[in-house]
Amino acid sequence: MRVTRLFGLLAALLLLPAAVLAEDAFSDGRRLFEAGSYAAAAARLAQAAGEQPDNLDAAFYLGRAAFEAGDYETAVMAFERILIMEPDARRVKLELGKAYLRLGAREIAREYFRSVLATNPPPPVWRQIQEFIDAIDAAGQRHRFNGFLTVGLLHDDNVGAVPGVTDVRVDRPKRKVRLADDTEADIGLHAAAVLTHLYRPPGTPYAWKSTLATYNNLYDAQTDYDLNALAVSTGVVRQDDRTLWELQGTVGQFALSGDRYLGVLGANLRHSRFLSRHLQLNLDLSLQDRTYYQNGARNAFNWGVNVNPVLTAGRNRVSLNLQREGENADAGHYDYRRSAVELRYDRQLPFDLAAFASVRHQRTNYREEEPLFARERTDRCEALTVGVSKVLWSSADRRRNLTGLVSFTHTDNDSSLDLYTYEKDVFLTSLTLAF
Repeated sequence: MRVTRLFGLLAALLLLPAAVLAEDAFSDGRRLFEAGSYAAAAARLAQAAGEQPDNLDAAFYLGRAAFEAGDYETAVMAFERILIMEPDARRVKLELGKAYLRLGAREIAREYFRSVLATNPPPPVWRQIQEFIDAIDAAGQRHRFNGFLTVGLLHDDNVGAVPGVTDVRVDRPKRKVRLADDTEADIGLHAAAVLTHLYRPPGTPYAWKSTLATYNNLYDAQTDYDLNALAVSTGVVRQDDRTLWELQGTVGQFALSGDRYLGVLGANLRHSRFLSRHLQLNLDLSLQDRTYYQNGARNAFNWGVNVNPVLTAGRNRVSLNLQREGENADAGHYDYRRSAVELRYDRQLPFDLAAFASVRHQRTNYREEEPLFARERTDRCEALTVGVSKVLWSSADRRRNLTGLVSFTHTDNDSSLDLYTYEKDVFLTSLTLAF
């Protein structure tokens, strides 16, 4: 009897360190997982799962950590191991479907999602699963169309100081003179539309993307500054779970007051990558040949680089734009180098509301003296934008929605040449239909 007890005590002492180590590995793994160190968490949780095969919690957290670390094969093995012992584990089936979807096994993922739907999950879970199924259906389509249409009213208190749209500069700036009968203030109609077509052959991560875009500002009185833009881009796209590559060729025409103003022919390379669950990095490189129809001396080669990290945490989104641009014109005094930094904050609010604010600092250095002034020109531009938007309508599948927007932008441009110094306030109210 004593010998039996002695052997039992010895066995317990031998097994105790292994159990303690397994518990420590599991605790460390969960701590690392909650801290966002997914690869390190997966390593510790794999150790815990190997030392305690019946610890389903260790297997579950191993699957989640491996998924977040991008090791979808390990995630599948961990979740499948749980289902062997608990075939009806609804949460595990959901996670398994997500892992198979990332591996490209869409039909297997669909079956797991459907099996979860059959258990009548809570509405938020049901909507999430339905979005996954909709994404699977969309991925199987060869042709996809999407886009948006925006129509709005704007009030501009200094129309003549409009430098242009996006990166295109209109050479008709006027200094701001604040008089009671200021004739530069005006209201206008703002309209923009984008239509995108994506063709994706089956069995390949590559697709062909084509986009048609138009931008228009039409003023009530100051019609000399009516601006119309039309651009077409097309090119190849490669996308997987974490990265996106786009190489697009672009041709565009800009009209000012109904007359051809600028023609653009160029190419754009874009790369987006999810560095983590919360952090995305976007990189853009553009090259353009620009033809200024009303002033041939401005014809130029333009290049631009944009670095845009985006941080998302819950209902908060912070993005930083770092831009560098150069234009080499036929006439040297139009050559410039431009640097800009823009910080934007977005916040999702209750009742489908959202608020945003951005601040932008831009500096432009012209490389030669301005002939009329015999001085070099340097512009420093500050812009502050605030706004609020609300989703007014959304389709059942959330693929189409109507959003209202109200925004205000104050721009203060200070130049070494007084002609190009101005202030400007713009109010915009718009409706956007996305589809």
